[in-house]
Amino acid sequence: KLRVDGAVSRDLNDGSVSAVCRNSEGTFLGASCTKFCGLTDPATLEAVACREALALAADLYLDNVTHDTRFASL
Repeated sequence: KLRVDGAVSRDLNDGSVSAVCRNSEGTFLGASCTKFCGLTDPATLEAVACREALALAADLYLDNVTHDTRFASL
């Protein structure tokens, strides 16, 4: 399972995304995070986080994954 999230900095100038991967037993498999200067739109950050999660899954050679985001429109 891939958990993804995007966030905007307090000064509203930057955004960041993260992805954490665990197997069905909850064992940690890997994680990724990236900062984006000037990217502050929450919907865009969540979409980029989903893309980052798919890249993480590929790096971990996983082919059967689900993702979890708190952003309702994704």
